[in-house]
Amino acid sequence: MQDFMLLRDHSVFKALAHPLRLQVLEKLVESPASVNQLANQMQEVHAKLFYHVKELEKQGLVVQVGEQLKNGITEKFYRAAARTFFVGQSLGKYTDVEQAAEQAVEADILRKRRQDVLQVDNRQVARNLVRDALQVRAGEKVVLEGASYQQELLKAMLMECRLVGAEAFIRLMDSSMVLEMVDELTVEQLAVAPPFTTLLYGCTDLWVSFDAVPSQTAFSAVAPDKLQALVAGELKAYQLGPKRFASVILGYPTPERAAELDMGYPALHDSFWQAMSVSVDELQQAASQLSQKLSSRAQVVVQSQQDWQLSFSCATSEPVSVNDGVLDRSKVTEESLTDLSLPGGQLNVYPSPNSVEGTFLVPRLVHSLGVIKDLRLVVREGRLVDWRAGQGTDLFPKILDLYGQPDQVCGVSLGFNPRLRQLTGYKHLDPVTEGAVGLALGILQPESGSRVPLWLYGEQAEIR
Repeated sequence: MQDFMLLRDHSVFKALAHPLRLQVLEKLVESPASVNQLANQMQEVHAKLFYHVKELEKQGLVVQVGEQLKNGITEKFYRAAARTFFVGQSLGKYTDVEQAAEQAVEADILRKRRQDVLQVDNRQVARNLVRDALQVRAGEKVVLEGASYQQELLKAMLMECRLVGAEAFIRLMDSSMVLEMVDELTVEQLAVAPPFTTLLYGCTDLWVSFDAVPSQTAFSAVAPDKLQALVAGELKAYQLGPKRFASVILGYPTPERAAELDMGYPALHDSFWQAMSVSVDELQQAASQLSQKLSSRAQVVVQSQQDWQLSFSCATSEPVSVNDGVLDRSKVTEESLTDLSLPGGQLNVYPSPNSVEGTFLVPRLVHSLGVIKDLRLVVREGRLVDWRAGQGTDLFPKILDLYGQPDQVCGVSLGFNPRLRQLTGYKHLDPVTEGAVGLALGILQPESGSRVPLWLYGEQAEIR
């Protein structure tokens, strides 16, 4: 059942013009019912209500949710397709405001959902971010970069920065703005360092991005020369700025990401806020327990209910790295600007060479080339030796080509955020999902290609 449905079609308006149908719809919002039950509740003729229910079903306003055999007759049960219905059809001259109206309605519904259902205090999340996760100090200058539908959290963080003696600047930017800019500007214009961005890069202590950069799918439609020019312009702006700042990626999901993942934006939104509501203390405690469990085993065995198992030994020369949701500015260098990605809850270990053995299942791999489902990998002595996929078999070789044909397991990650239990395919949530195991595939001889590993994530695994 959807949280809300925006009604646009005139045939739907016509169907709802009958007052009895509105009463039926209200009943089916409250709870599922059969036509016979509705007739008893509303004291109406069965045949009349049957006709109206079928009309509502034809317009997609109600759906059948089950059936039951009673006295030799099959009784069908229906419920409303959404909890709330909004009229979203624009009429008259200014029909382009329809999208803005839809976004406003969705923002209001999600805000109320955060308060009433998720019980997330938006201001408290901002306070935890500013004081505990980012540890913003008095006198610092902070850039908060996000989209208009993220303004509630942006404004809350701005206020919390002022309360600790810092000052924040909100820079509105979303994927549609970036794509429009790339479309309208010339290659020469894109390659020039933006002057105000250069100024911000030169005086900022902390830059928090709400993942406002377009997704890989959006980038795939951009002309390569324009994309290169855009990157070149941003790089020039950074190089001209005399100061190096800490950069944080706050993985606030976007409607575009939800569409890529083939899931509703409210569902992805809920996952993000649930993950963000975990306190730093809770994450650090979970990280400590997981680290102790690993250190007590010479050979680590990770086993899943989905019939796969991996074993490996940890390299004693390589330290375990943990994202417990706290920014460590000492790690920020000119080569590595992004020190933290939130939500937190990921532990990375480096397996000893040739020690990884077993099978690994990736339920869903979302890439700009497409979606791969049920990807099963076979690893022997730390090397990928075989694989198969339930869907998207032709895509995985292409993805491997993009990464230089990586075949060596060079990293393993374990997620421990207690509020996330299911993979979504979203790059900021899957690594921290509780029980999620990540496998990094790299190149055996680094000089033969890129050193950037390909990360793949499985779910519902336990350390044995």
